[in-house]
Amino acid sequence: MRSNTDNWYEVRADGEKVAAFAPISRDASTAAFKLVEVTRQDLYREKVLQIVECREVYANGCFLGTQVDIIHEEHPTVLDLDFPFAPAGSINL
Repeated sequence: MRSNTDNWYEVRADGEKVAAFAPISRDASTAAFKLVEVTRQDLYREKVLQIVECREVYANGCFLGTQVDIIHEEHPTVLDLDFPFAPAGSINL
């Protein structure tokens, strides 16, 4: 039997669901992107963040599974600016 909410967005941190917004809509999308924006520099600083679109798939009234599409992904940025030597191609002043 179909549920009332058969499509939603998930926010995932290193592949683990940390939030869900349903049903798929402009408001749900905006809320998912805002959560990523607010948490990517502190709470989930060293994690890969994804916004995933999930849809339950049915055929002839039977549940077949959940279709999952990654619609946004951010990787942690690590900058190491303390070079023991000049990188190749750099200009020494």
